[in-house]
Amino acid sequence: MKLYYYKNILSYAFFVFFVIGCNGQKDNKSVKDTIINSKYKKDTVMKKLDKVKLEKYKTENQFKYTENDTVFKLEDQGENYKEIKNKIGERLKTINIYDKSKLVLIGEGKYLFDFPIGIYKEYDLKGNVVKERNFDEDFPFTFQDLKQKLLNESHVNIENTDVDIDINRGLDTSDMKYKYYLTLYNEDRSSYRYILIDGATGNTIKDLNVRALD
Repeated sequence: MKLYYYKNILSYAFFVFFVIGCNGQKDNKSVKDTIINSKYKKDTVMKKLDKVKLEKYKTENQFKYTENDTVFKLEDQGENYKEIKNKIGERLKTINIYDKSKLVLIGEGKYLFDFPIGIYKEYDLKGNVVKERNFDEDFPFTFQDLKQKLLNESHVNIENTDVDIDINRGLDTSDMKYKYYLTLYNEDRSSYRYILIDGATGNTIKDLNVRALD
């Protein structure tokens, strides 16, 4: 069985262009790319990276600082800045891409466990939406459904950052179905639980206890 996961997507190319996408998105049933036509361009965003905030990034802890309950991180990617922010104790992260010369928002999205969720949007320098991609459309069984299933069946809260768990999702090319892949480790990582869940129905396909190799 070959699974294509939405991993390693934190790079600039992924969040700005998205056409490159992940391997699972290049197969037959790919995540759709929606080009927004002109009638939607009235809904402008025009968010900017504040210069004072930019200086704060540069002077405090090498482009990273905490404010109230949120951690902010900025990455210089040449022509653009990538801002990553998340609340302390939460796995959900928000990504904002800013044009470096204009400091204007040109892309925004969210991710969990290193895979994208929800709608990703790209903007032109005037704040018009020019492209959207829905990363949830191949998963009728949503992440919230998955969270509730594990809470009900295994008493595991996957949003708790103290839980040692890794989650991916993608296309299984052996049957062309989208699935969630979970690895839930024990305290010393001497063993783990491998769970495979159907991304459409939420049915558990596999649930195995595996001893880690020495």
